[in-house]
Amino acid sequence: MLIPGASNKDAEAVFVGGTQAAAVYLGTTLVWPTATQGTGVMGEQLIINPTNDSAGVLQRLTIPAAATKFDVVLIGGGGGGGDGGTLGPGEGGICGVWQTATYTVGTDFPAGHNLTMYVGAGGAGGGALINTGGAQGGGSALLDKNEGVMLLLGPGGKPNKAPDRSGLTPPDCVFNGRTYKGGAGGVSANQNGVDGAAPGGGGQGGNDEVNGNNGGRGGSGGIYLYFY
Repeated sequence: MLIPGASNKDAEAVFVGGTQAAAVYLGTTLVWPTATQGTGVMGEQLIINPTNDSAGVLQRLTIPAAATKFDVVLIGGGGGGGDGGTLGPGEGGICGVWQTATYTVGTDFPAGHNLTMYVGAGGAGGGALINTGGAQGGGSALLDKNEGVMLLLGPGGKPNKAPDRSGLTPPDCVFNGRTYKGGAGGVSANQNGVDGAAPGGGGQGGNDEVNGNNGGRGGSGGIYLYFY
């Protein structure tokens, strides 16, 4: 979906009324956002939101020819840290949430199929002295082979709900004997909160002072793929 008068640029956001859309379909065909294409390899891969500055990013990846099964481990973007001000420091953002599944090539997906995935962005940090708080992280998802239904969704982390300024770090996810790591939550002595790391780390809250301090952004969501 190209912006009128700027045909070389994909639209950054689409709204239905006041609600931002995650994707736009023409019938069952996905028309926005434009997906990037990658080639799968045997073993593990991690896909994250490369810019982390929008609602999310859609990516496609080809199932490698030798694969018979694959594990999918999803985590949503981390929540943004709250803004700090005269009433106290902002709370850190909650980390993204893991979801897991195993799929069989030839049954759940055709051999050589292009998997379509939506990688959620981290939630924005709260703005100093404007009482915005942080924003919730975007969910990460795997779509079905017709790109019409979400098969698996890793929810994004909630904003500024941690017990102190520190953004929360996701616990390790152990699935089918493998350990998957989340990104570290934002922790520092800075007055402004620092961003959480990908995948899924919560943003740090801003410290309290009269002039106010910004909260940190949550880390991008992520999708681990393990082909075997």
